[in-house]
Parts: sequence; C-alpha cells; structure tokens
Amino acid sequence: MLIQAFAAFIPFVVLFSLILYGKKTVLFSALWTLLVLIALLLSVWGILSSALASALLKSFFVTFDIVLILIGAMFFMTTLKEIKVLSSIKQYFVRVSPDKRIQAILVAFFFIGLIEGLAGFGTPAILAAPLLILLGFSTKTAIILALLGNTVFVPFGAVGTPVIIGVVQGLEGLSGYTHMSAFGIIETVRFTALMIVPLALTVPLIISCTTTYYSGVGWRKGLEVWKQALLAGICMIIPYLLTAMLFGPEFPSLLGSLVGAMLFILVLRLSKYWNNTTLPHENELSDNDVESHQKTPNWFVALPYIIVVTLLIVSRLDQIPLRNFLQVTLGWQVEQMFNIPVQHSFLPFYSPGLFLLIGSLSAFIIYRVSPKKIISATKITAQKLLKPSATLFLMVFFTQLLLFSKYNTSSLDSIPIYSATLLSKLSVSWILVAPFVGLFGALTTGSATVSNLLFSSFQAYAAQLGSISISLVLALQITGAAVGNMIALHNIVAVLAVTEKEVSEESILLALIKPALIFALLLGFIGTIFGIILLF
Repeated sequence: MLIQAFAAFIPFVVLFSLILYGKKTVLFSALWTLLVLIALLLSVWGILSSALASALLKSFFVTFDIVLILIGAMFFMTTLKEIKVLSSIKQYFVRVSPDKRIQAILVAFFFIGLIEGLAGFGTPAILAAPLLILLGFSTKTAIILALLGNTVFVPFGAVGTPVIIGVVQGLEGLSGYTHMSAFGIIETVRFTALMIVPLALTVPLIISCTTTYYSGVGWRKGLEVWKQALLAGICMIIPYLLTAMLFGPEFPSLLGSLVGAMLFILVLRLSKYWNNTTLPHENELSDNDVESHQKTPNWFVALPYIIVVTLLIVSRLDQIPLRNFLQVTLGWQVEQMFNIPVQHSFLPFYSPGLFLLIGSLSAFIIYRVSPKKIISATKITAQKLLKPSATLFLMVFFTQLLLFSKYNTSSLDSIPIYSATLLSKLSVSWILVAPFVGLFGALTTGSATVSNLLFSSFQAYAAQLGSISISLVLALQITGAAVGNMIALHNIVAVLAVTEKEVSEESILLALIKPALIFALLLGFIGTIFGIILLF
C-alpha cells in the first residue's frame, strides 16, 4: 500500500515542485511529470497499453475543444485591437464608475458570472482577462482577478452542467445508491446555493483589495469601497438564491450575474452616495488606442460582444431548438477506442470558440475592416497559439492518464479515487475534508464538472459511512470544485495564452493558492454549521 500511495502522490509533488520551487514553466514541468507518471503507471499500477493509447487520443480531442475556444477568444480580442474601438469600451465603464475597484467588480464578478452561466469550461476568464487589460489593468492583475472571480458562479455554470451532468452522472457508479431522488438533487442544489452566499458577499471585496494590492497602493485601499462591494454581493445573491431555490441548477449563475449587474449599475448611476469614490487608473490606454470610434454610440461599439453573448444565450436554452440542432445534428460521439470507454462528444458548432469567431467576423463587417487588417489579426492569433496549445495538450494528457489509470492489471482504482480514499482515512470530520476533495479534482482535471463526475459517488459513499447528509457532502464537493477552478492549471495556461505580456504561471499559482485553500476551509466550516443544524 505504501508503494501505491507513493505512486499516487509523487506526480503531483513533482509537478508543483517544478512550478513553485524550481520556477519552471508549466510546459517544462508537465513534460517531466508525464514521464514520471507514465513510469509509475506501468510499473506500479500496471495500466493497460490500450488505456495509454486511449488516453493519448482523447487528449487530442479534449485539447482540440479547448484550443477552439482559445482561437476564438484570441482572434476576437485581436480583432477589437486591430479596429481600435477599445477606448470607447473603456469610456463606457468609466461612465458607470471612474473607480478601478468598481470596474474590477463589474468585469471580474458580474461579466465572468454571465459567461460562466452560459458557457463555462474556462471561457469566462479567457474573455475577462483581456477586457480588464483593455481597461488599464496590468496583465498580472487582470489574470489574477479573472481567475479569482471565476468561482462563485461555477457551481451552476454552463446552464447547470456541474450538477446536471457532473453530480447526477457521477452518482451512477455508487453501488447501492445508483441515483438520487428528485428531492435529493433539490436539497443538494439548495445547500450549494446557501454555501455560496458567504463567498458571494466577500468575493467582490476581495476583488477590490486585490486590485489595489497589485496597483501598488496596498490592499487596505480596497476596503474603502466595502459598501459598494457588499452591494454587488447582495445584488447578485438575491436572484441567484431565488432561482436556485425555485427552479433548480440551470439558471442561478446566468440570472444572478445578469439581474445582479443591472441592479448594481442602476444603483451606481442613480445615487451619488454609492458612486462617489475614485481610484486613479494604473495606466491609461495609449494614444494609439484612442481613435475615431470615440463618438460612436456605446451599443454600436459593444455590438460584437452583444452578438457573442446573444449566440451563447440562444444556443444554451432548451426552450429554443437551436441547442438540440447544434448538439445532435451537427455533433458526433466517440464511444470507445481499443475497447476502452472514451465517451467524447465533438460539438464544434456548439463551442463558444465558434461564436467568438462569428463575433470577430461581425466586427469586420460592422467596421468595414480591410483585408490587410484581417490577415494581420489572423497572423497574430496563429503566432500566439503554438506554445499554449502544446502546454494544454501535455496538461490534458496528464489528466487523462490519471482518469484512465483505472484500467489496470492491479485491480486498483484510478489515481484520483485512490488518493481521495487515502484522504478519507484521516481522523478529521469528513465535512471538513469534502471541499478539498472537490478542489483537488478541479485542480487536476481542470474542470469542476469532471471533478463532480469523478468524486460524487465517492463523496456520497463517504457520507453514508459517516452518517452525514449525502446532499450536504455533495454540496461541499460542488462548491469545493468551484473553488479549485481558480487554480486549475488548464485555466491558468489558457488565460495566459490570450494575454500579450509574459507572466509566469508560478506567480499566478502562488497568488491564488492561498485564497483557494482559505475558501475551501471556509466551506468546510460552513458545512460543519449546517451539519450541526441538521442534527437538531
């Protein structure tokens, strides 16, 4: 057992030691970690050669899905720069509030929530980070804010996918508990929504303090807008909670961000009391960005964004037949390879990347862009794509090897499940451990949904053994996975790819590890309080 435990944890030790202490890039670290992992899988786990081949091929499929989003995001942001409408976009945010802290909340909280509610899968941070840079934030600040903000909306992101697919399908593997009753799912959703409340009320203030800290004026300066930050949290949590309690997991993130943003902006615009602060910009846009579009109406300037968001909304709603057409008619499924289940869906016409490309094309038409500038935007996108694509492939292959390690000759569980089982032997209340299992899953797989798929049955089993509410523990899994989303290496690499300046992955990871661990611990304490209440 000692050898298996060593083999389960050593790849993670190698990976994070190289990144955090060796100061190596994720590309370099992932390559060496892969070699270590493959050696351990062959020698200790006895992984099947067909599983290795299946993991390799599925890695190409998953990387293609992510890179398609990256291509769309990169091309979209490059297009906006080429047509030079950025100053007008900036002016709109300044009119809402000249304060950088409020602007950070608008983008890193509400805008991210909107995109998370629609698309998920790394898209929100990929779009938000460049937008923050356009507003004058430093590259590092923008990346950290985008990842930090992409937490509270994740549990019900992508029209409820982490629950509807992640949890429900994840429970199918639990012996003796093959499915949750309708009440069990409803109860899990309600626990999840209630656990998000403390985070939703504090994340806007943390975003403000992060903004001022990396602006060089100290984190305490961010506390000056505590009233506005609290207002943002309240505006979001009211529609978020009501939607979750009344209608389930599909729309809390979408309506919480959309209705919350409208309420927040309305209060800011109508009352000087809420909008009387100001923090100087870190750096203004260069003169080259101030072009002839300054007098263009805001809605016209934002039209490419409006087109992208509209396409996302229309394609994600079950009430509109386009979703089924894009997924079923224009999509296809790979069930297995080499007699190993793969179950990968190719949905290129459903991808946010496609809609971002359509947004770019609409911008070319709206602003009558010359062929020369279109070619320039294409070249810039292609040049920036090679390294992050290679890095993403290595990280995805690492993840898939972990998942496919369950196909072995030693009758062992997959490495993530085996690791979680070892954690379950700790003499600590499982309620405190459960969020960290969810976090670990999102960190290693790069997806809250996959984390829920992977660990929901395990979490339910652990809850049964400890005579704890299964719905409560599943809510801790969901929210823990949402927190882990901010430090998922997939997401960090993807966000870095759409920014222009070099920022080390190590510096981003170091900046976000502490808040992620604190959030997970806070969730454990909140879960403990709920557990005590349920006893009475």
